[in-house]
Amino acid sequence: MGKIVVTMPESSDPLPVSPSHSNISLRADRAYLFIGGLGGLGRAVATWLVENGARKLVFFSRSAGDVPHSDPYIQELEAQGCSVQTISGDVSRSDDVDAAFEAIGMPVGGVLEASMALGVSPTCLRLQQCH
Repeated sequence: MGKIVVTMPESSDPLPVSPSHSNISLRADRAYLFIGGLGGLGRAVATWLVENGARKLVFFSRSAGDVPHSDPYIQELEAQGCSVQTISGDVSRSDDVDAAFEAIGMPVGGVLEASMALGVSPTCLRLQQCH
């Protein structure tokens, strides 16, 4: 198929390394929409978003409406100053996606695909309208 060739330097001196620091600051006046996202990886990313300035997270999936507001994870995010909204719907249905964007009630700053069933969805089409 292909090959990767690694050449070791002749010198045993350490290679110079500089740490990479990228400061990110998310907008507090935008919602960040997760498609899915209530599993382990989605929760870790959501926590990171809140730590970096996100103040509204929206979880949109077929089962999101079944998550009680008393869920410990949702309460943890809210204790950090984040508003959490869960919206039930099917991302493959354009009407559900339109209803979700309508329910959010503020501009969307980003959409994160974190569902187990990946594919092109109407949400991708709506991204062109997010500013």
